[in-house]
Amino acid sequence: MTNDNFGEQNIATWLENIEEGWDQEPITNLLRKNKTIKTLIMKNISFASFPIPPYPPRGDTTELAKDFAKILRENTSLTTLDMSDINLGSENAKTLTDGLSSNKTLKTFILSGNNIDQKTQTAIRNKFPKVKFIF
Repeated sequence: MTNDNFGEQNIATWLENIEEGWDQEPITNLLRKNKTIKTLIMKNISFASFPIPPYPPRGDTTELAKDFAKILRENTSLTTLDMSDINLGSENAKTLTDGLSSNKTLKTFILSGNNIDQKTQTAIRNKFPKVKFIF
């Protein structure tokens, strides 16, 4: 897969092949700058191993959540994001959803199966009442 044709590739195929060592930068650029993808399903991927440049996959999930929050702030087309069953946890869910503060398009955010406690779920829902969260 080359950077030139990445936008034409099926993102699910890319996610299935993360471990094959493909260049990870295109997914970051795609999510930041895309104007066409409305739904992104990223479930059943270990959040700790998700590669967001400029960093390789790493165990520091706090920094990873901050990086992904930046991507959410910059994205202008996603309406549905499914990040279920990725071992996110409560603290990273709070950090990640901070990226929604300036995102005007996301309507549904699926975070089920991530061990997010009830208190955090309520805080997230109250902070972003226009987004439908599924925990």
